Amino acid sequence: MANSKTPNQPIKILFLAASPADMARLRLDEEIRGIEQALRQAEYRDRFELKQEWAVRVTDLQAHLLRHQPDIVHFSGHGSEASEIILEDDDGNSKEVPARALSKLFEIFKENVRCVVLNACYSKRQAQAIAEHIDGVIGMSKAVGDEAAINFAIAFYQALGYGRNLKTAFELGCNQINLQNLNEENTPKLVTLKSNPEEVVFVNNEEALMPSIKINQSGGINISGGTIHGDVFSGDKITNATTGLSGDQLNQLFAPLLSALRTAPSDKQNEAIQKVEELKKEVAKGKGANDGVMATIVTGLAALVPSAIGAVVGMFATPILGGIAGPVTKIVLDKIQDK
Repeated sequence: MANSKTPNQPIKILFLAASPADMARLRLDEEIRGIEQALRQAEYRDRFELKQEWAVRVTDLQAHLLRHQPDIVHFSGHGSEASEIILEDDDGNSKEVPARALSKLFEIFKENVRCVVLNACYSKRQAQAIAEHIDGVIGMSKAVGDEAAINFAIAFYQALGYGRNLKTAFELGCNQINLQNLNEENTPKLVTLKSNPEEVVFVNNEEALMPSIKINQSGGINISGGTIHGDVFSGDKITNATTGLSGDQLNQLFAPLLSALRTAPSDKQNEAIQKVEELKKEVAKGKGANDGVMATIVTGLAALVPSAIGAVVGMFATPILGGIAGPVTKIVLDKIQDK
């Protein structure tokens, strides 16, 4: 089953970490760093949003799930031989979570949670209980080493970030453990009682591609299946959009927007500039520009720097970007302009 969210709604991953003071220290920081990097480099990186909660206590679980409303919940930490994940108590020491209670918790949140990853030792039985309510759950059949757990997680989310289904992402995670010659590739287990893991996809090519539309204008622009055919006229210059845009054209188009970002608060300028660079990179693809990606970036820019909305809208009003923008981007532009 493909993801039901629209391209401008992010797939939320909630990373829950717990390493109690009275237990061996885990390399949780290395795991989240690797996951972040894998998603950042993936094809559909702008479709995923990674949230982190650290030193998670038993009393925190419900609040985190309510606040973030995640699609994927990833727990990284210790597990007991009784197949219970271990969080922290009020003093930062270990506190086991009963399998039955955790299963019931995810039954309550089954409307938005589609996948749970228990990257903790002896968590397979816990995964089986949760899988009664969630499309796909991953647990560990025995003790798992830090290096194997980290390698699995990175490869798993990298695959999801490239639009692969749950089964393939799981298999690539196990294969990465094998590639590292860690001899723990059979430790992770995927439990799917409610669905076919080959049909569980969070983002796919059909969703990411620009919808097929036809526009006949005097300038000769036609958009079909995400491809721009013909010439786009800008002043006395003609650019063949099927080959993308030149660096000079991009700089000229984005100059007003970059100027508008100077009004942004200092703590938001770097993030806003980074989004502009991502948008420039996407626009430079010409025929390959992804409508959903552009819409997501525009939404983020508008939220970060409301004063730059006029520059964003004006930029897409130009003949070149007006031809590249797809239906979803146009909806977003109309929405932010009305604010």
